[in-house]
Amino acid sequence: MSERFVTETTKDSFWPGETVILRDREARSWARIVPALGCNLVGFGAEMGGRAVETLLQPSDETPSQPPGSYGAPVLYPFPNRLREGRAQFGGREIKIDRAPGQVHAIHGLVRDKAWTVEALAGEAEAAVLRASIEADAEILRQFPFAFRLTLTFRLSGRSLRVTVDGQNVGDAPMPSGFGWHPYFRLPLAPAGDRRRAVIRIPARKVWELDDTLVPTGEVVEPSPERDFRAPHPLGSIYLDDVYTALERADGASTCELTDPTTGDVLRVSAGPTFREWVVYAPPTRPTICFEPYTCPTDAFNLAEHGIDVGVIILNPGERWSDWMEVELDTAGR
Repeated sequence: MSERFVTETTKDSFWPGETVILRDREARSWARIVPALGCNLVGFGAEMGGRAVETLLQPSDETPSQPPGSYGAPVLYPFPNRLREGRAQFGGREIKIDRAPGQVHAIHGLVRDKAWTVEALAGEAEAAVLRASIEADAEILRQFPFAFRLTLTFRLSGRSLRVTVDGQNVGDAPMPSGFGWHPYFRLPLAPAGDRRRAVIRIPARKVWELDDTLVPTGEVVEPSPERDFRAPHPLGSIYLDDVYTALERADGASTCELTDPTTGDVLRVSAGPTFREWVVYAPPTRPTICFEPYTCPTDAFNLAEHGIDVGVIILNPGERWSDWMEVELDTAGR
């Protein structure tokens, strides 16, 4: 009898380098990761009732397709989302992040387009596993003068993929950090579905007030009724690009949920106890919704300098931080 958990590598003309595929043959599930593109999870799904359900937006879903970094689940580190004008201070050192042409702020950290090193790839007794890591290089250190090592471990079992994150300060001074994950899920999940009827749940009581460049003002407020998704309801035509906080938790974790009423498919995205924000992005121009777990809000380094509690993770030399995210595919009513 063949092994239940298997791993393989393949080439795809759209993605750089090799694509690593994790499979659970019993559950008929898969995860696809591209180490050369920021250790990006570019596919996760399973066969459900004889249908192949892929949860992540694919280039074939759009005409024309976007650049590769606009798909999958980019890794945002050592800060998630925007950093005001690309500048901050910490411990007497200047953080000065390059900005894309025409952009007011730096965005999405420094590792999402880097090649990561695969450290382990195996089908184990209980899961198919990939572990990959990256260390701050000269180009990163020029902008963010703190040496770090970041490791992600992907474990596929059943219709669930758990991603464990481990960040370590390998430098000689305390280091500020924040982590975010930016998965672009299909919306709707089913090709025949309707975005407006898709039901979502966001377990948050508050949102960060944002200025007109999507950077927090420092104030936390109640969401307006149409943006409050604690009780699941259809997304409708609303455009979301919001930073949710004051999370509701169960056993330390918080969970966002998407249900496609066309098929009953349910997607759950969970994050562990140090994740204190969810950014939820659902643009009107692309068939996607992003449930993004963050350990801190947008522009956290600068907000912290003003004495605002934003959860910046400060690691002393040699110190580590670790937590997890999980994606699960299910069927309503199970």
